[in-house]
Amino acid sequence: PDEPDRINPMQSTNSVSTQVEGHIFLPLMEYDPSDLELKPILVEGPPKSSEFGDKGSRFEYRIADKAVWADGTPITAEDYLFTLKAALNPHTNANAWRGFLSQIDSVALDPEDNRKFEVFLDESYLLALPITCNFNIYPKHFYDPKGLLDEISLGDIRRDTTIEQARQFAEDFNDVSYSRDKVLGSGPYKLSSWTAGQSLILEKIDNWWGEDIYTANPDKLVYVIVPDEATAINMIKTGEIDILSAISPNDFAEMRDDTSLQGLSFETPSILQYYYLSLNNDDIILQDVNVRKALAHLLNLDELASVLMADLAKPIAGPIHPSKTYFDPSLKPVDYDIERSKELLQAAGWEDTNGDGTVDKMLDGQRKELDLNILVTQRELGKNLALIFKENAKQAGININVVSQEFGEILRQIGARDFDIAAMATRQSIGIDDMYQGWHTSSIGPDG
Repeated sequence: PDEPDRINPMQSTNSVSTQVEGHIFLPLMEYDPSDLELKPILVEGPPKSSEFGDKGSRFEYRIADKAVWADGTPITAEDYLFTLKAALNPHTNANAWRGFLSQIDSVALDPEDNRKFEVFLDESYLLALPITCNFNIYPKHFYDPKGLLDEISLGDIRRDTTIEQARQFAEDFNDVSYSRDKVLGSGPYKLSSWTAGQSLILEKIDNWWGEDIYTANPDKLVYVIVPDEATAINMIKTGEIDILSAISPNDFAEMRDDTSLQGLSFETPSILQYYYLSLNNDDIILQDVNVRKALAHLLNLDELASVLMADLAKPIAGPIHPSKTYFDPSLKPVDYDIERSKELLQAAGWEDTNGDGTVDKMLDGQRKELDLNILVTQRELGKNLALIFKENAKQAGININVVSQEFGEILRQIGARDFDIAAMATRQSIGIDDMYQGWHTSSIGPDG
C-alpha cells in the first residue's frame, strides 16, 4: 500500500522499507525463523564471548571468507567498524540505530586478519549479543568513498559534534541518492529499478555467495505499489500479483470464505505487531493525565477486534507481545466506559458551559473547546478506527477531527511533535524487548 521511504536500513522508518532491505542487506547473525535463535550469516560462527572489566562483555567475530559485497569486494572488519561510526555519528539521520548501538563501547580490529575483530561493552546489558551482531552491515568503500571517517575513532565520533569530516560524511550519507540511486549490500538481491508510486524491482545476484544459508529462488522480485485496497484485491484475484499481505482483516475473511477463490491460499500467522493511538503529551490539552485516561475509556477493544479485525486480533494491555515469556496475562486493557470518561473530564475541569455539546475549559486565559485531531493514513483500518473513536468521543463531549495524510507526513509531524493523536502500528523485535529506546524520557525531544 505504500512505497519505501528509503532503501537504507539505518535511516528508513517504515515496514515496507524493512521488507525490501532484508533482501539486499545482511547482519552478522540473524534470527532463524524455525526456532527464533540467532544464527551466523556473515560470520563463520557464533562469537567467542567473555567477561570484560567489572561488568562488561567482549565478543570475538570473524567474517566468513566467502562473504562478499554485491560488487565482489570482500567484507572485512573495517566494514563493521565503519557501520558503527556511521550510525553513531551525531550528524547522520540514524536516531533509532544510535539508541541501541550506543551500548557498544569500542571495537578492536585484528592487525593480522582483516576479517577478525572484537567488540567491547563496558556495562552489563541483556541484549549484549544481538546489539553486536543483529544489525545490517554497510560497505565502507561504497558509502564512504572519500574515506572521511577513516581517521576518526569510534569514541571521538560519538562524543565530539564538531568534527568537520563527520559532518561532511553525514551530508553525503543523508542525501536521498544513497537511499535510492546508490544502494549496495551483501544479500542475494540488488535494487534494479524504482519507479516512484508504481513499482520497485529487485534482481537476484548471479552466483551469490550465500546460497547455502539463504535460498533465493525468484530471479526477480517486483513490489507493486497499490495504495487502494480494492484495486489490490482485484489484482490478486486476476493473477496480476502473486502475494498480498497488506489487506484489511474483514476483506481477508470475506475472500477466504469465497468458494470461487479456491486457487488462492490464505495464511494468518501471528505477527509481532500492535496497533495503538499515539498521544502528544506536550499538547496543552493532553498534558492532563485525566484527559488521556478519559480518551482511553472511549475504545471498546473487544468490539474493535471483532468488527475491524474479523476476530484475527486480540486486545492487549501494553507493548509486550503475548508470545513473549515475560508477558503478564494478569494485566487487563482499560475498560470501555463512556460515563467514566465523562467523570475524568469533569475532574480535570472540562464542562460544556455554552451548551454546544463539546466540553470546554479556560486554558492560558482563553476558553478552549476540547477539540483534537487524529492523524490516519488512507488505509481502511485506521480510518474506520478513527471514525468509531470520533463517535464514542462525541458522547463524552469531545470533538475529534479525522485528518487523512500520507504516512511520511504523519511521521514528520510526530517527529516535530506537531500533532494531537495519531493512529499507528509498531512492529516488534523477535528478541528480548529493550523498552529504553521507545519509552525512556530521553526520547521525548524532537525526532526522539
